[in-house]
Amino acid sequence: KVHFDVDLPHYNTVDGCHRGEDGKVTSPTIMWIEAIEMALERLRDGGCPFNRIVAVSGCGQQHASVYWSHGGIESLQRLESTQGPAFVQLGERAFATLHSPIWMDTSTTESCREMAKLAGGALRVAEWTGSTPQERFTAHHYKHFIAQSGLANCGALQLASSFCASLLVGNVVPVDISDAAGMNLMDLRTYRWHDKLLDFVAPNQTAALRKRLAEPQNSWDICGSIN
Repeated sequence: KVHFDVDLPHYNTVDGCHRGEDGKVTSPTIMWIEAIEMALERLRDGGCPFNRIVAVSGCGQQHASVYWSHGGIESLQRLESTQGPAFVQLGERAFATLHSPIWMDTSTTESCREMAKLAGGALRVAEWTGSTPQERFTAHHYKHFIAQSGLANCGALQLASSFCASLLVGNVVPVDISDAAGMNLMDLRTYRWHDKLLDFVAPNQTAALRKRLAEPQNSWDICGSIN
């Protein structure tokens, strides 16, 4: 195991996160990369028979989000085990923001109200997405990021779960359906992003948003081979 506060104290987290004003709660995105590498190193040092592993699955904070830069995606695709740790190869420039909102964040109350108003009520949002508007759900954090920073410098939007899979594969992989169902963004009838909610998240930028947010994939689909 890796304990963020104890094993990675240079990120200055408490319970693995940073608590800000107005309900903001984030974690350093790069910390997660370093933690994964540390965990794998400890498995190796403990004699884990990696040659016997035939598949890798995982789970992550369902509502935590990650914001790749364009250059970060290129760096991800060029990762080489001979060139040092992944968190060093990627660096801070790999991300459009270094701070990933997590499930504890409650800063998006107004966005939840706006979404309910758009849909004609919170229960209508639940009909569309499976849940009434929730502050921790990723659609609202995407909306906040886009309103503050735009999409020009963002190459891809992910959840923590698909982010971890991307690190293993060496390329950006889609969100799986089970996690997408907890974002206030996926149409439960089609298992695709809901058009009206995409426009809510990125007004008049739906086409640009779609380029950065691949359609959800089945939870049992194989993302690819270990890079």
